[in-house]
Amino acid sequence: MKAYFIPLLALLLLSIETNEPTMSIDYNDVVIPGDTVVFNITVENTTVNQCNDCIIYIDTISMDNETLAHIKNIGSPIALPSTFESESIINAELMLELGSDTPNGVYYIPIVFEGTLGNCDGGCFPFRISHTYGITVTRNVPEIAYECNRVCDVIGGLNAELPLRFTNNGTGDANNVKISLYGSIDGYISPDNFDVMEPNEQYFTTVYINTSELSPGFYDLGVNFVYYDDYFKLYSSKITFRIQVRPQRPQMEISILTDGRNLLIDLKNEGGLKAKDVTLELAIDGEKMIEEEIDVINSTGSVLLPVSLPSSVDGEVSLSAYVTYYNTEGEVYTDNSEMFLYIPKDSSGNDNIYYYLVAGALIICIFLIWVKRR
Repeated sequence: MKAYFIPLLALLLLSIETNEPTMSIDYNDVVIPGDTVVFNITVENTTVNQCNDCIIYIDTISMDNETLAHIKNIGSPIALPSTFESESIINAELMLELGSDTPNGVYYIPIVFEGTLGNCDGGCFPFRISHTYGITVTRNVPEIAYECNRVCDVIGGLNAELPLRFTNNGTGDANNVKISLYGSIDGYISPDNFDVMEPNEQYFTTVYINTSELSPGFYDLGVNFVYYDDYFKLYSSKITFRIQVRPQRPQMEISILTDGRNLLIDLKNEGGLKAKDVTLELAIDGEKMIEEEIDVINSTGSVLLPVSLPSSVDGEVSLSAYVTYYNTEGEVYTDNSEMFLYIPKDSSGNDNIYYYLVAGALIICIFLIWVKRR
């Protein structure tokens, strides 16, 4: 293409005449709730006629109700000069303000440029230019995430502390954060409020629990978070804990598992303190059969003891397990468990006799065959 052809083409395009004026708009198409959208409008009379009584406005009649519900303010229509001649260019500005609660989404705004063309003394005709422009609303909202142990062991009679870390994983600020405790356990949280949590910002707080009047058992505890985003929308979320209050002493639980003639004794310390010098006695039908000693079983710890029964024990039997243990102060405690079991006979001895009989018969047969051949 010849270099001189480009400016000639530009002049040709500029000289093109149309049947209607033209309108072009530049605007901020990605906004957040509460923003003001500015439409910078350029209209040009590209006809051979003059434009008369032209106005530019946002066409609310063509807008859907959802869009209208989230627009807080729409600028007034713009009245252009009563006439403007061919090749004239006029710049104007329209604005609308979005509500602070506008949800994420795309909202379509129709803008109209209308008037008449020609010499109205001799007759003129109307024109109407309408273009629709999309506005993308993106809310920068907070999102609080939590890191903690959801199941906690505490010792009755002592104050317990549960650390809690939480992070704003959202894209907006969490403002005026309030933290409160609810449930059947007395306690408090410190610190319990924060002015602002910015995105990716992390904070720590501690839940303090008073267990002095709590019986051993399970309790549910909840922590509630309340905060606002930058658009004054209220958020609330909660996190629940399962609290196991253990007694302020060692407390052994005995479980007896059976598999044929084999027993498995499970000693578990469900108390809040360790058990020392643990002694287990196992009695069958009132007669002590086994005694085992364990130095220490820590709180929530357990010991498994396999037991093989003597061959003389079988049938319906009463099995009793007794455990004696001490706390760190030397106080003694005892627990026991008793159950009735059916113990199958020890077949290992009968199997040996059977094998001996078969072997003997085989030897005799071999001997008789040998004698006969001689």
